[in-house]
Amino acid sequence: MAEKTASFLDDDDFTHVVKGIRYPPDVTKDNLEAMANFGLRDDDIVIVAFPKAGTNWVLEIVNKILSACGRTDVSSDDMVGKLEFSYPHEPRPRHVMLQTCASPRVILTHLTPHTAPPGISQPKDNVKVIVVMRNPKDTVVSDFHFEQKLRARFERKPLPSWDEFFQLFLAGKHTFGCYFDHVLGWWQRRDDPHFLFLKYEDMKKDLPNAVRSVATFLKVKLDDASIEAIAHACTFSNMKAALDKSRYDDRTFNARKETTATFMDDDDFTHVVKGIRYPPYVTKDNLEAMANFRLRADDIVIVAFPKAGTNWMLEIVNKILSACGRTDASSDDMVGKLEFSYPHEPRPRHVMLQTCASPRVILTHLTPHTAPPGISQPKDNVKVLVVMRNPKDTAVSYFHFEQKRRAYFERKPIPSWDEFFQLFLAGKHTFGCYFDHVLGWWQRRDDPHFLFLKYEDMKKDLPNAVRSVATFLKVKLDDASIEAIAHACTFSNMKAALDKSRYDDRTFNARKGLVGDWKTIFTDEQSKSLDLKCKTKLEGAGLILDFE
Repeated sequence: MAEKTASFLDDDDFTHVVKGIRYPPDVTKDNLEAMANFGLRDDDIVIVAFPKAGTNWVLEIVNKILSACGRTDVSSDDMVGKLEFSYPHEPRPRHVMLQTCASPRVILTHLTPHTAPPGISQPKDNVKVIVVMRNPKDTVVSDFHFEQKLRARFERKPLPSWDEFFQLFLAGKHTFGCYFDHVLGWWQRRDDPHFLFLKYEDMKKDLPNAVRSVATFLKVKLDDASIEAIAHACTFSNMKAALDKSRYDDRTFNARKETTATFMDDDDFTHVVKGIRYPPYVTKDNLEAMANFRLRADDIVIVAFPKAGTNWMLEIVNKILSACGRTDASSDDMVGKLEFSYPHEPRPRHVMLQTCASPRVILTHLTPHTAPPGISQPKDNVKVLVVMRNPKDTAVSYFHFEQKRRAYFERKPIPSWDEFFQLFLAGKHTFGCYFDHVLGWWQRRDDPHFLFLKYEDMKKDLPNAVRSVATFLKVKLDDASIEAIAHACTFSNMKAALDKSRYDDRTFNARKGLVGDWKTIFTDEQSKSLDLKCKTKLEGAGLILDFE
C-alpha cells in the first residue's frame, strides 16, 4: 500500500506540496505566502473547518443571521469564499478580493493556525472565529466523494480507490494535511472568547440550538420564530437545493447526503407517524382513531410523557377509587394506555375501553395535538391528571426501560446511553419531544379540568400528593386513609405490585424511582446541554422543574 500511495501522489496532476502540506491547485504558493500579511477588520467573521466538515453549512447559517438583523443584503453565493483560494476565471485571488468587500466580511478557510493569517489564529478586537468540527470517519467519506466529483469535472486523474484515499487521509497525506493536526491546532484556542466551536453532529441533532449559539456569539438578538425560520432554511435538504443552484462549481459539489444517520433509521422496533416516532404497539390506525374517541362525563385521564410517573399515578388513583367504593378492580385490571394495542389482545385498547365500566381510568402518553379532543379540551366532569418529571431522570429511566424491553422482545438494542441521550435531546425517540409534550399540556394549567403534579413533589411528600388527587377527584378521605394509600404507593410497595403484573410491559416499569439518579450516567457536557435546552424551551412558561 505504501508504494501505491507514493506513486499516485508522485505524479498527481491535481495537487501540489507547499512546506510539507499538500494542497489543491487553486491554493497556490503565492496565496499561502500572502496569508502572513492579510489584515483582519474589527468586525470580521471567520469560519474555519477542515474540508467537508461543515464550512458551507455554517456559511448559510451566518449569512441568514446577518440578513435577519440587517447587517448584510447579499446571499451566501455573493460572499467571496475561501481566503486561500484563487481561480483561473477570476481576475484576482480571493484574499485580494476580500480587501474591497463591504463589512462585515465572512471569511472562510481550511488552513491551520500555523498557515492562517495571524489575525485569525490570534484574533483581536471584535473578530469572531467559528470553528466547525466533524468526526473524521464522515469527513473522509464526504471528502472522497467530493474529490472524485471535482476531478471528474476538471478531467483530472481520478483517485485509484476508496482504500487508497483512506490510507492517504489516515497518514495526513491528502490535501490540507493531517485532519488531527488541523482540529487540535484550533481546539487549543477553545478558551479564547474570540472563538466558538461547533460540532457538525450537534448541529444535525439540534439545528435551532446551533443557530441560537451562533447568533449569541455574533451578538445578534433573534426571537424564537426567527431562530426556527433560519434553522428550517438551513436544513440539509434546503441548503442542498441552494448550493445546487450556485454559480460556483465547487459549491455545487459540496452537499452530498446526510451522513449522521442513527440506528433509528433502520430500527425494527419503532415507526414514524406524522413526524413522531412511536413504539410498535401504537399503530397508525390507533392514532387516527383518537379523533373519534369519546369521553364520558366521569372519565379520569392520566397524562404523562413515558417514564414520568404514569403507573405510579395509576396506583394512587386506583386506591383512592377503591377506598371510596367507586371501583373494585385492581390497577392491573384497568385497560391501560389508550393509544396501544398488543398482538395477544383481540382489540386495540381504545376499543376495549368502550365496554369498560365507569369510572374509566384512561392512560396516555400523547400530546394535546394527538390525543382525543375530549382529553385536550375536556368538558363536563372529565378529570385530567398530568404528571411531570424532570427530563434528566426521565431520560435515564426511559433508556433503561427501553433496553429491558428490547432485550425481552429480542430486538436490536440501543447502541449506547450517549446515542439515546442525543435522540432524547433532539426529540427523535418514541413519543417525540419531551418539551413539546410537557409545554403542550402545561398550557392547560388554568383549566379546572386539569391537575398538574410533579414527580419530585410526590417523592418529597406522597401523602400530600394523595390528598391533592383525592380532592381533585372529589373524594373525601380521612387522614388515616390518606396515609394508608401513600404507604401502599411508596416505590418499594408499588414495585412489588408491578413485578407481579400479568402484563410484561408493566413488570419493566419500576426500576429505582429516584430523584437525581441522572447523576450516575450524565456527563458534564450532557447535563449542560440539557440545562440549556430547558432554559431555551421553558423560559417564560412559568414551569420550574426540580432536578434534586
